Amino acid sequence: MFFLVLSAEIIQQHWPFIFAEPLQGSIKKMVKPTLYIDNWLSGNYQDSLMKFNEQDIGLHTFLIRLHNQIAYSIFGEINVNDVEAGKDQTLFETKYIKTYLGEDFAGENVIKENVKKLVYIKRELKKRNIDLLLVLVPGKPSLLAESLPRKYTFSKHYRTNYDAYTEHLQKEKFDYIDFKNYFLKLNPRTPHALFTRLGTHWSLYAGTVAADSLFSCMEHVHHIDMLNYTKNGGDETTKPRDSDADMEEPMNLLFHIPSYPMYYPNISFETDPSKSKPDVLIIGDSFIWNWINYYPFFSTMFDTRSSFWYYNTEVWWPLTPGQPKKKISEFNFDDETLKRDFIIIESTENNLYNLGNNFITHLYRSLKEKELHPLDTKVN
Repeated sequence: MFFLVLSAEIIQQHWPFIFAEPLQGSIKKMVKPTLYIDNWLSGNYQDSLMKFNEQDIGLHTFLIRLHNQIAYSIFGEINVNDVEAGKDQTLFETKYIKTYLGEDFAGENVIKENVKKLVYIKRELKKRNIDLLLVLVPGKPSLLAESLPRKYTFSKHYRTNYDAYTEHLQKEKFDYIDFKNYFLKLNPRTPHALFTRLGTHWSLYAGTVAADSLFSCMEHVHHIDMLNYTKNGGDETTKPRDSDADMEEPMNLLFHIPSYPMYYPNISFETDPSKSKPDVLIIGDSFIWNWINYYPFFSTMFDTRSSFWYYNTEVWWPLTPGQPKKKISEFNFDDETLKRDFIIIESTENNLYNLGNNFITHLYRSLKEKELHPLDTKVN
């Protein structure tokens, strides 16, 4: 037995007897270092080689998962930053909990000023036949507050960014899409999960529900008829797909946390060249991916010139295979914004403390500078 334990690594490398899923999450694959006199004398070669060998051993993946499983099952520890387990093993990101409690409030004056800028931007864009849509998306704790970790049971609730934004938007009579309010009403009645046990984003199913409202609103405000799509049944399964387990996967456990049933509608798009495909610029966060990756709403229903600016920093859709993401700073801002049919600013509750990531201020200043100049006529 002693000999077998000592020989386990050699046996695993040549005759694998333990199989474990590849590690998930942000993992940097080490490259075997090249020996030079300089890095030998400095000790860098030895350190790099040791790290490479540690990662390259045959039992590395299994041992990491075993360690994480023991830590989670026995001590309740999660070896992922910013992730906590609530009741019934429901996973939450700590930053979303803090947002739910109002611990990241941006300030009343900041929010009030942002809303006034949005009112001005919307009015000026409409003169150019561009419609501005503000889309507010709930965080997981808002929908599953009863499943939060017990330590938050008696936590104090402060005024939230969502509370302040919705209050000031309503005072200014600014129309916006409020999926938090909608989902809170829908949650007790829907037969399918809007947020999953193991994911931080809204479920893929919830994304399809939100898409129905978004596209109906776009057709209404811009007076267009967009492509239709149908939901032809779907699959109900306890095996998460795509982002529905995006917190559990990087935990790298030996055994997966059970998931409750989730629903994945089958969606078919019509092909009708007479229907409108608007040119859309989307400024938003990772909740947008449901409409791009798993269900191809944007690539099917929007013009090919459309674009998704992830946190107003890089173009994350469309992407050119093999090419790096383009920085927003590389573009002519006016050309990219003032020749669209729609500009959509989407924000999860957690990102309302910095709504639009400076996009609102940039566009506001750009429109102010043009206020004294004749408006260019937009040709659709």
